Amino acid sequence: MLNPHKCWFSILLLSVVAVPFASADSISLGNAFALQNNAFTRVELSSHPGIPLSPSFDAPPFQTSLDIGVPLTGVVPDGARDTLVITSLILGNTLTQQYPIPVQTYPPPGSTSFAVLFTFQYPSGIYHPKPVKLDISILDGSSQTLSSASYVFTFVEPAPEPTTLVLLGTGLAGTLAAKMKRRR
Repeated sequence: MLNPHKCWFSILLLSVVAVPFASADSISLGNAFALQNNAFTRVELSSHPGIPLSPSFDAPPFQTSLDIGVPLTGVVPDGARDTLVITSLILGNTLTQQYPIPVQTYPPPGSTSFAVLFTFQYPSGIYHPKPVKLDISILDGSSQTLSSASYVFTFVEPAPEPTTLVLLGTGLAGTLAAKMKRRR
């Protein structure tokens, strides 16, 4: 007959020894977002499918760059080699970036959120909305997909307005006329 005390002791010993080795990789993606208006506006891509996005910053040399944030939640356990892969397809060009996800809890303790920011530099001269397909995946060390998401939106550069060009031309003409007048 089995001794109940030995049985409970065996179960307790097994749980204490086995639990640390049974940590699962539970990292997942949140809803990706784009930064707009010099990073003052955050546009959620899942709730705005097909939305036209413009460059994140309007100052040179960033007129064709778009910043994408990818929130992470969950745990990457010791020994895991997870990678965040983000791919953007625009005008037949595929742009891919990777981020090795460090071992830790996301969001980190003391934080309410955590996001990895990616910057894509798109071709210049896109003055009419062009479709962009964005694929995001978390891959484990053996390239198995742990979590993935896809988004579709359009990208367009702001074109200079005719009034702005007239003001610039008038200012340059006035400056040139003032210089010519001083020389006489």
